[in-house]
Amino acid sequence: DRDAAEAMVAEFTATFDEPDDPPLISAAGILDASRRGANVVLVDARTPEEQSVSIIPGAISANRFQASVRPRLKEAPDPKPLVVPYCANGYRSGLFCRDLVREHGVKNVRNSQGIILWTFDGAHLVLPPGDFDLGEPCGLAPKETPARQVHVYTRAWDYAADGYMTVFFVKQPGKFTLWWKVVWGKMLSL
Repeated sequence: DRDAAEAMVAEFTATFDEPDDPPLISAAGILDASRRGANVVLVDARTPEEQSVSIIPGAISANRFQASVRPRLKEAPDPKPLVVPYCANGYRSGLFCRDLVREHGVKNVRNSQGIILWTFDGAHLVLPPGDFDLGEPCGLAPKETPARQVHVYTRAWDYAADGYMTVFFVKQPGKFTLWWKVVWGKMLSL
């Protein structure tokens, strides 16, 4: 439910309380900024496996951002684009924000509350385009394919709005565990 998702985000973003840490921005805040004409650059800081399930419309991957957008931000005319990294719950994107501010001097940065809360705010998700990790930001394209799944990273964060199916990583047995099962199974069959 939304309250549990908000509590999770609050817990995971509480560590970003240094004076130079960018503040959180909600999905409603992102959508409002876009409607008002702000140049918002959404950066997906999740893993490629998570991104393959769904993305926020108009987002670019962190790799694509680092390679083709971040190097040009200082030369961008004012007002500078609003850079909004996101992950599942704001923690990994918070680390990404911190790096942008401290290591690269990017100033106009906000940390998103994450893709999980995005589903609750009435905003939709889309499948990533084939060139998601390449080239320039694509913005909202008319050919985007709606997605009804969201990767929430782990079963512990299994929250999403009604109408979304959650996907998460499942811990796979390691080689030793698998080896032990094979050896033990053979010993039991003797």
